[in-house]
Amino acid sequence: MIKKEFCSSVFTFLFAFVLLLFWVTAAFSFVIYFRPLYYSQIDLLNIVEDSGYSKREIIDGYDACLDFLTKSKDFDLGVFDYSPEGKAHFEDCRKLIKINNIVFVVSVGLLTLLTIFDKLQYIKLKKIMGHTVGFWVGIFILFISFSVLMVALINFDFLFNLFHKIFFFGKTNWQFSEVTDPIIKILPSRFFLNMGILIACIIFLFALSSIIKSIIIKKRENGRKKL
Repeated sequence: MIKKEFCSSVFTFLFAFVLLLFWVTAAFSFVIYFRPLYYSQIDLLNIVEDSGYSKREIIDGYDACLDFLTKSKDFDLGVFDYSPEGKAHFEDCRKLIKINNIVFVVSVGLLTLLTIFDKLQYIKLKKIMGHTVGFWVGIFILFISFSVLMVALINFDFLFNLFHKIFFFGKTNWQFSEVTDPIIKILPSRFFLNMGILIACIIFLFALSSIIKSIIIKKRENGRKKL
């Protein structure tokens, strides 16, 4: 009995961890691969006027950059010059995107497998205070995403720098100069802020839907018990 209880606890923790990874990587993947998100902001953020490049040059440069990051094509930034350090940073970014994609695929596979195990009752997911594990992961995520969103709105530069110091530890090649890496002219900080807000919102929706689903399930179960 103790062994079964322990296995159920480990199973539930694993499910919660994988669910968290799925939400985060899914949100990042959508924002990275959804190119219209950038296109829609070219006029909104006055990128043409501020950068001095035409809209066609901006779109082509961005597409070439994304092709390198997401499709493993040769490095190319269109009409934009670049430094060896700038190229090295994009190579680092491509590695992170590949890691994100791998984690996303693995998390989908594991969630599917763990859900099947639960449905077939090989190992049951534990409920805490009558709520599913998704409910508590959702509560945790709501707190984290709301906190990050507040920090981003108050001081985005701090969050932006912290992100790069963590994921590009010991490197400074992410600090682009407009002279040596003019691509930064078409990638304003406001664009990255909007990306961050969208990622937080997507994760927030995942969490909220999971919380609502758990509340509905709990109400139904309580209703059956009364009958």
